Amino acid sequence: MATTQVTHFGKYDLLDRINVGGMAEVWRARLRGVEGFEKILAVKRILSNIAEDAEFIAMFIDEAKISVQLTHANIAQTHDLGKIDDSYFIAMEYVSGRDMRAIFDRARKRKLHVPVPLSCYCIARVCDALDYAHHKRDAQGKDLHIVHRAISPQNVLVSYEGEVKLIDFGIAKAASKATQTQAGILKGKFAYMSPEQVQGLPLDGRSDIFALGTVLYELLTGTRLFPGDSDFSTLENVRRMKILPPSTYNNRVPRELEPIVMKALARDLDQRYRRAAEFGADLQRFLALQETVFGPSDLSAYMRSTFAEELAAEKSRAVERAAAAAAPVPPPAPAPALPWGAQTEPTAATMPALQRRPSVPPTPPGPQVAAMPLAPPAVPAVRTITPPAARAAPAAPPAAPRRMAPWLVSLIAAVAGAAIVVGGAALFLGLRDAKGTLVVSPTPESAAVSIDNRPPTVGLVNVEVGPGPHTVDVTAPGYAPHHEVVQVRTGEQRLVQTTLAASGKN
Repeated sequence: MATTQVTHFGKYDLLDRINVGGMAEVWRARLRGVEGFEKILAVKRILSNIAEDAEFIAMFIDEAKISVQLTHANIAQTHDLGKIDDSYFIAMEYVSGRDMRAIFDRARKRKLHVPVPLSCYCIARVCDALDYAHHKRDAQGKDLHIVHRAISPQNVLVSYEGEVKLIDFGIAKAASKATQTQAGILKGKFAYMSPEQVQGLPLDGRSDIFALGTVLYELLTGTRLFPGDSDFSTLENVRRMKILPPSTYNNRVPRELEPIVMKALARDLDQRYRRAAEFGADLQRFLALQETVFGPSDLSAYMRSTFAEELAAEKSRAVERAAAAAAPVPPPAPAPALPWGAQTEPTAATMPALQRRPSVPPTPPGPQVAAMPLAPPAVPAVRTITPPAARAAPAAPPAAPRRMAPWLVSLIAAVAGAAIVVGGAALFLGLRDAKGTLVVSPTPESAAVSIDNRPPTVGLVNVEVGPGPHTVDVTAPGYAPHHEVVQVRTGEQRLVQTTLAASGKN
C-alpha cells in the first residue's frame, strides 16, 4: 500500500486536495490536538501566485467574516481564519460527499433522471439555508442584507450521511463587507445568474431564488437551462431565452410541481417568490400531497449507492493515513560509503570549534622529520576517517588559498546577470498572459461596440483582454456616441452597461 503524502500547514495536516481554482485551493485537512484529539476539516487557502492581490485577499477575509456569523444546519460552518507564511486560509466544516453537479452528471451519464423527491428535498433544504442568511441580523439587531450571488450546483454539497450544505459566500453581498462590488463588475457563474444580475441591477434575495430555481430545473430535466458555447451565448440565453415547463424534457415531472418551478424562475421580480422560505414550503407541500416520504436516510442510501466507488476510495485513504500515523518512525539511513580520495572529513569552515584539529606549527629550519598526523580530540559525536595514503604523507605547511582568476569572476557575474534578466522576462511574459473578461451590453441592442479601436460588433460583446485600461466606444444611428475607458484586472469579469442618449439626428 502506497504511503499518503501529508503536507504540514501550521496546526493542520493537509491530506488531499479537493479542488483548485484560479484564486484558491481547498484541502481535506486534519487538525491535531492534545491526547490524540483530531478533527477533519476543509482548509481553503489563497494560491501563492495571487498572495499579494489586496482586493482578492479583502474578499477572502469578507467570506470568512460573513460565513462565521451563519450557524445553520444547512450551511457549512466556518471555524478559523488565519495566515501562515503570508498565505491566508479559512478552515471550514468538511462535508464527506459530493456536490449537486456530480449528482447531475452521474445521473446523465447513466441516462437516468435524478429522482424527483430527492431533487425537491435537497432544494427545500437550501431554501432553509438561504432564508436564514437573507434575514440574518448582527449582534445589535441590524439586518446584514446578505445575498449569496453564487448559487450553483457546485456550491450545494450532499453528504454520504444525507446532509445538505450550502457553501461559498466568497462573493456574497452584505452590508458589513469591507469591500463593495464596483458598478459594472459581473461576479458569479453566468449560467446561474438572474436576469437582474446579468443586467447589473441592484440585487436582493430573489436573485438567489432564481438561481436555485435554475438548479432545480436542471435536476428535474437532466438538461442545462441556459446552455452556451461561450460566456457570450450564455449571457444572451439568460437575457432572452424562453423557459419551457420541465415536463417538456422529462414527462415524469408531476404537473403539480411545474408551477412551483416556474414561479421561482419568473423574470418579473413581482411574480417570483419573495422569500426562499415560501419556495421551500411549496416544495415540502408538494411532497406531502404526493404522499412521498423522503428524508436524510433516503438521501444517504442514494448517495452511498450512486457513489459507492468514491466512498470506498475515501475510506481506503482514511485507513491508509491511520496506518501511516501508527507506524513507528524508521531510523535514519546510514551515510553512503565514499571512495578513498574523496573528502570524508568536515572542513575547517564547517566543523564546530571543539571538533577541529589543533593547528600544526610551521616546521623549523633544519633536518626534515616525517611527522605523524595529529589525532583529533576525543569527541564521541564525530568519527574521523583518514585514508592510509594520508597517514604516510609528511606534514606540509598549509597551502595559500587559490585566488579566482579575474576573467572567471567576470564570466560568473555575466552569467548570473543574464539569468536574472531571463527570469525577469519570463515572469513578465507570464504576467502578460494573464487575462480578464470585458463584457459590453449596449442599449439599444442594435448599437455597434468597438473595444480598443477594433472593428465594431453589433450587440452584446464578450472578449478576453489583458489587465489594464481599455477603451469602449458605442455608436448607433440617431444616438449620441459613448466613449469610456475601463480598467480590467487579472481574472476579473467586467460588465459595462451603456444606454445611448437620442441625439435627434438621423
